[in-house]
Amino acid sequence: DLPQPFVNDNGVFDAYVVVGASAQPADVLAAVDIAAAFAQVATASGSSGTATVDVLTAQGKSLGSWATNGFTPDDIYVEGSGSSSFSDTDARGDDAITGLANVEYEKSGNKYNATVSVSIDKSKISIKPDRSLFINESAIQVTMDVNNGTDLNICEGDKINWFGTTYDVVEVNSSAVVLGSTEINTYKVGETFTVGDYTFTLQDVDGTHNKAIIKNPDGTTVEVSTGEWKTYEDVRYKLESVWSGATTNSAKIATAESNYVLFNNKVFPIDDRYNVTSLPISSDCVSSITVTSTFTDNTLDAKKDKVTIGGDVGIVYDDYSQSMTLPSSDWTSVTNGEYIAFKESGMQSMNFDVATDTNVAENTTVLLPGVKYWKYTGSDLTVYSGGGANISKGEYILLGQEVDGAPHYYLKIVSDGSEVDLYKPATSTNETTSYAGPWTEVSEGANYTMPNGMIAESKNGDDNIWLKAAVVDVAGSTNLILPDGVAKVYSTEGYDEYYTPKGAKITWDGEDTATLTQGDGTTISVKYTWNTSNGAALITDKSSILVNGVATTAENETGSAPTSSKAQSTDYKSYVALYGSDWESAANTNDIVYVYYPTYTSAFKVGGIAPTTVTLTTDETKTVGDTTLTLKSAGGVQLNKITPGIGLLDTEYDQDKNVILVGGPAVNTLVADLAAVDGSTVFSAEKWRTETTPGVRDYKDKATIDLVESAFGDYTALVVAGYDAKDTRLAAKVIAAQLLGHKDYAFTGNHVLLDTSATSYEDVQVTTETTEESTE
Repeated sequence: DLPQPFVNDNGVFDAYVVVGASAQPADVLAAVDIAAAFAQVATASGSSGTATVDVLTAQGKSLGSWATNGFTPDDIYVEGSGSSSFSDTDARGDDAITGLANVEYEKSGNKYNATVSVSIDKSKISIKPDRSLFINESAIQVTMDVNNGTDLNICEGDKINWFGTTYDVVEVNSSAVVLGSTEINTYKVGETFTVGDYTFTLQDVDGTHNKAIIKNPDGTTVEVSTGEWKTYEDVRYKLESVWSGATTNSAKIATAESNYVLFNNKVFPIDDRYNVTSLPISSDCVSSITVTSTFTDNTLDAKKDKVTIGGDVGIVYDDYSQSMTLPSSDWTSVTNGEYIAFKESGMQSMNFDVATDTNVAENTTVLLPGVKYWKYTGSDLTVYSGGGANISKGEYILLGQEVDGAPHYYLKIVSDGSEVDLYKPATSTNETTSYAGPWTEVSEGANYTMPNGMIAESKNGDDNIWLKAAVVDVAGSTNLILPDGVAKVYSTEGYDEYYTPKGAKITWDGEDTATLTQGDGTTISVKYTWNTSNGAALITDKSSILVNGVATTAENETGSAPTSSKAQSTDYKSYVALYGSDWESAANTNDIVYVYYPTYTSAFKVGGIAPTTVTLTTDETKTVGDTTLTLKSAGGVQLNKITPGIGLLDTEYDQDKNVILVGGPAVNTLVADLAAVDGSTVFSAEKWRTETTPGVRDYKDKATIDLVESAFGDYTALVVAGYDAKDTRLAAKVIAAQLLGHKDYAFTGNHVLLDTSATSYEDVQVTTETTEESTE
């Protein structure tokens, strides 16, 4: 494959380019094209030097960090806990944030500042499972006001500031604030003035009554009093003052266009992603203007990402971190994180004493949460959710779950007046809403695993039905996100996997193993051993707890909840600890595995994102903000210089390197030598003169490229030749274009025949000849 072997493994051109001593100028030019192309591909990967990179940095005012209880699955978001807003929520113009700078203006000879400030409600910012941030509706408030060292009202003639863009307050009335761009000019009677696309005429003034007559573009006239605004289409004008003199009558007129009218609880017309939520108008002034965001689905996907608030200002996702402080003793009081405990309830029993017609106790310690039972009295079914029910001869109880809104029955418990018997569905297809059967009796002492993963057993010699399943507890008031308040892990359809509020998935195989899978793929599995005598479950040894398939090294804790000294880091985002008495004891039914999660923290800024340019040399390290950069390699390529003397005449070649031969056998003796070798694909002079049809040369407007291995001892030759010099030159351009990536000719084999009847290398075609072997 070109450029090898003429460019060696070190990226150095190690060959000669040879033309005949009697070569034509076109052959020499062909050799120049080939030599230049090989020189440009004689390169090696760069390993040293310098590089310049841009590092994105968040600019502006930090809103501090936000600690959250963690991630949630799918589209359920965790909102900020505690205070409803940051301790430092406001970003104002004096915080030197680009786009929030105060705008200074003059009014009646006094200087004022139009200010803009931003407040963020952290309870409306959510962390998603992929650590991206979601800006919820009404999370952002922007307030515009006016000050000159003290708070002032916004009145007619003031300006408001929307992230660096100012708008004149044209009018404040009892229900609205009108914004626009105003100009004040003096016009003589008879002169015209233009506002937007409309031209008006000052027809007359009345200095005594401070009035003027204005002719509108449609020819109508309007009387205007001093201080009064008039509206025509979408433009406005106001009479500021009039002058009636002996020779000149004039009026000072204010004009306004591009108006925005602000109403309380309506869309903010400057940016329709906001609603006006505060517009306290009093005495033709408003104390401030506040708008609140209405946009949703604004997700910050990565660090330094920004959602634009207005202008060039946005909320910047400045940082993400996590921390973990293990509790010193009682894990049930953890407040700065979360833990999950896998423990086993053992066998829970349902007791039936049909002789005395005792109630069937039904509560969360007997019938597991998420499981219902229906009592059949001979005429109908009654669903029980608490308390108890009698079971008499001829009656029975169905045990099951609601699946897709319909009851599915997994067990039937029947009384014959002296004892109770346990039945299971005769076939798996009978797990339907039909309670008529058929059913198969479960013999005493035998187990039956229900579709929901729970194990049922009919005990010998008494009227007990036993149930067992793995339990997953979560700290404090933080509950698993489960349907219908289910607090167990089941394996049937619709109940086979659940998520903790941090996004960890919990699965139960229906037999003996519960597995917690974290968002990053870390798995913690707990395998229980069942005591066949009493149905209790225990963890037999540390190998029963696997973190990513590897046994835990955490020690067990007796007598109290686990401490930090008994916890094992998973090297990911959680810790594992054991709790319980001796795990080798078959009598122990209280072995617990705790998985403890850290607190997650996100930090925000109000401001912008801008690149900081950093120049590094190889192996140099620099830090920009919280980003550390080390240049390991300068990248790019290293151009290897060609040693002078690569060009030779055919009479000068000593067969001491690979060689590129330019020109046919008539002008290059080395090509003639190769053509004379038996079986050679290199065309001889006689071959070039072949005439299948008398008087018509077969290879006119043709050229060949041959790669001849071991052409001169151990050295390889590349032969570039044509019917005449112009064909040779086109073939040389084809090789250069292939090497430099201008065009891919899809060469195959060691011999290529080209159709060089074209005038440009781009139009040269690879052709075939049936008498020649297929070559590259």
